[in-house]
Amino acid sequence: MSNVHDISYYRQRARNRVWEVVVRALEQSGKRKKDIAEFLGVPPSQISRWLSGPGNWEIDTATDLLLASGAEMDFQAARFADRPKPNYHHQLNAPVHSEIRKSPPSSASSNGTLHRTDFVIRQSRGPEIARATVAAR
Repeated sequence: MSNVHDISYYRQRARNRVWEVVVRALEQSGKRKKDIAEFLGVPPSQISRWLSGPGNWEIDTATDLLLASGAEMDFQAARFADRPKPNYHHQLNAPVHSEIRKSPPSSASSNGTLHRTDFVIRQSRGPEIARATVAAR
C-alpha cells in the first residue's frame, strides 16, 4: 500500500465485509430485531441503526450481533501476493480510447440515403479491439 487512499479503501472494504457477514447471519437466523435487541439489552432502534449500513463497528458490536444470531466470526488473513490479480489487470480492462467517425454527408442525403457512422474502440496506443458501423437515414 502506497498512500492513504489505499488504506481507506481496505478499511472500508473490511467494514463492508463484516457488515455483510453479520447481516447474512441475522437473516439466516430468522430472528426479529426486537428479539436481538432483547438478547443484547439495547433498544430496537439501536439494532436498526447498526444494521442500516456498514459502520465503523467495534469488534464487540459485531460479536454481539453474531452471538444473537447464533453464530460467530471466523477470521482468516490473506496475503496480497497469494491472491489472484483483480480484473483491472486484465488486458481487456486496460484504458480504452474510442473514436467516432461520421461519413461526410452526400448531396443526395436529403433524398433518404444512409449516413454511416464508424465506431472504433482500441486500447490506448494499442491495437483495435472492436469496430461497429451504424447506418441511419
